[in-house]
Amino acid sequence: MYSRGLVFYTPRLAVPPRTALLAAADTAGTRRVAWATRLLRPDAQWEALLNQDRDSHFVQEGGSIEDCCDDHIPGRPLAVGFAGSSALMALADAIAAAVPAEVVGDLGWAGFNAVVGPHDIIDFGTGFEDTKRIALAQFSFGLSSNTSPADWSRFKECVFRTPEIRTLQDQLERTFGPLQRWASF
Repeated sequence: MYSRGLVFYTPRLAVPPRTALLAAADTAGTRRVAWATRLLRPDAQWEALLNQDRDSHFVQEGGSIEDCCDDHIPGRPLAVGFAGSSALMALADAIAAAVPAEVVGDLGWAGFNAVVGPHDIIDFGTGFEDTKRIALAQFSFGLSSNTSPADWSRFKECVFRTPEIRTLQDQLERTFGPLQRWASF
């Protein structure tokens, strides 16, 4: 469900969906929600993407993560975008300080988000023809980006070496166990 940015994910959800969403909110540093969407049928993100047919339902604009927890339907992904995160600004500043100027290019972060329920982690590459499915996840936590690095591979390497990214992953892993990570900028 991610097009650009950094994502931590797991193929198995070891905690109830409500616990997952509340832990994601704690990691984001906010209980405020900008938006929430849910697929109307069991996930077929990869197939839907290929067929240009994404069947989703906007379930909430604004509100709290607690309100969103009730919108989860087993077997269908619920995606939540967090609003007003002070943790986002601190992380963005840490990344900007860790990446050399010649690597950065255009640097911008859209926000934290989480998805609970079966969903694809998709890498859009440099265009639709480069698109590939990375994994099927049951939970993911992401930092969405509208970044266009001057050097994509070095940027990704610098981001993953940032201590604040490791801290973020450690915080998530206390709830979810070991997580895989992916980045596409």
